[in-house]
Amino acid sequence: MIGKPLNLDPKTIKESLDPRNFVDYHAVTGGAAPSEAKRMAKARLTRLSDDEKAVSARREKLTSAKTKLRAALGKIINNDRNQ
Repeated sequence: MIGKPLNLDPKTIKESLDPRNFVDYHAVTGGAAPSEAKRMAKARLTRLSDDEKAVSARREKLTSAKTKLRAALGKIINNDRNQ
């Protein structure tokens, strides 16, 4: 193909064409290696859990604020009625 011999042994050629070898070789951040895919999945699950906790905390704060707002409005309305 390139007009000259590559001088590669059959084992090197076979390893170069093996998809599994390619995947295992690419064990870099964001790569396709199983170890990296597992690491990324674990990191995403941890982040998801953290995000779920943050959303839950915000919902609680909003519920509390809504309750306080209703109570404050109730006082204002009752004061206006009593005057």
